[in-house]
Amino acid sequence: MSISYSGYYGVSGIPGKEFIKISGEVLTPLEMRAFAFEAGTAAVAYEWGYTQTSCCLGILPCGPFSFATMVEKDKTVEIGEVR
Repeated sequence: MSISYSGYYGVSGIPGKEFIKISGEVLTPLEMRAFAFEAGTAAVAYEWGYTQTSCCLGILPCGPFSFATMVEKDKTVEIGEVR
């Protein structure tokens, strides 16, 4: 797999508007965390491509999913879990 990240200064130089992109086959569990430099709302949206999972085969429901929550300054919070 390959991982790319927009960096601290974000998309189009806008701090806080950042992205992480994972390409290729993910063969290990991953955990993503967000750290708040200021109080505000963190929104995470994600999507994935086709694989032979129960979700993609239509046996179980699946996303895309998104999560949002208030994050206090200098705090880290869990905003969602996907299994």
